[in-house]
Amino acid sequence: MNQNFIFVFILLATFFIVYAIPHKLFKRETTFGECTYLDYQTSLLGVKIFPDPVVNGNPITLSVTGQLDIDMPKETILAGFFGDLEERDIIGGVYQKPVCADSECPKFKTPFNVTMVMMVPDKLPDPYSIIVSLLVNTDTPACAIATVSDKKHNNFAKTPSKVPQNIYVGVGCTIASPT
Repeated sequence: MNQNFIFVFILLATFFIVYAIPHKLFKRETTFGECTYLDYQTSLLGVKIFPDPVVNGNPITLSVTGQLDIDMPKETILAGFFGDLEERDIIGGVYQKPVCADSECPKFKTPFNVTMVMMVPDKLPDPYSIIVSLLVNTDTPACAIATVSDKKHNNFAKTPSKVPQNIYVGVGCTIASPT
């Protein structure tokens, strides 16, 4: 009889320990996809963020890679922001960094890599989006967007979004170019 209780106790303790350990199969990585909110086709940027997932009120580092079908002019900037999909608004500020400040501007079909630090707002809605764009004056030659949701049983959490048309159109026009 005591052996049965000991066996059941060890079995339950094992289940609780295994359940408490994070499993690699459940790691959710923020995945960026095409900017479907624009009325025209853009190049897709490769974006990795650290830490992933983001932590409210802390900085994140974006590593942005890509190749463009144009020579980047010296006024090209990298812009990033958090967006509220339900309110159709920008959360916090728009962060920007000149692409050509530290090095020569990337040429046609030349791979580039730019890093930028953004501050995560203290409170993010569920769901929210992270938008990263290359801006040349009022044009957006490349961008990427990720939609993040922590809602339970949401199979679309942290996957490329299908943002409603025109949700952030014009954002590039409101961002001041660096001088």
